[in-house]
Amino acid sequence: MKNLDLLQGLDDDLKQSLIRQLRNLWTHTSTAIEGNTLSLGETAEIGKLNPMEPPL
Repeated sequence: MKNLDLLQGLDDDLKQSLIRQLRNLWTHTSTAIEGNTLSLGETAEIGKLNPMEPPL
């Protein structure tokens, strides 16, 4: 995720928030396909316990 042109010009805190939301949505969708029944909110809470923030 080094060159996300869509995020250029945005404040760093907004970029981090958008990336976090995308990560949560991707993780939730991926695990739901595998049969996990956690909600998106529950997935986000688990992500807070184990943050894996990608570098910009």
